[in-house]
Amino acid sequence: MSFKLVLLILLGEIFICAAQFLFKIGANRLKMHNLRTFSEYTAFIRSSLVIPAIWGGLLLNTFAVIVWIMVLALVDLSLAMPLDSVHYIAILVGSHFFLKERLTWGRIAGTLCIVVGIVLVAMS
Repeated sequence: MSFKLVLLILLGEIFICAAQFLFKIGANRLKMHNLRTFSEYTAFIRSSLVIPAIWGGLLLNTFAVIVWIMVLALVDLSLAMPLDSVHYIAILVGSHFFLKERLTWGRIAGTLCIVVGIVLVAMS
């Protein structure tokens, strides 16, 4: 695997993780609606679109997609997808430190299983 590819994958992971953190920060600022009617859905969407963190998440998600397409131009999808799973680790750790979410043994064990899978695929 080339250094350029590793950098692209890491850049994409940074973009996707940062986007998810911004989405969560934005979602925490939303008032949840019952979402039973069409007008409640549109009100929810309107209220979502005035939160800067959500716009930031959308922008970073767009960058992540662009980087992902570049990665796919360089490697097989069957290799790229497991490598893309690295963000599960970053989200677990980052959500604990940045969002003060609780780590549980189940979440840690599940993430470690993902890491083992990533290593096995990357080595093949």
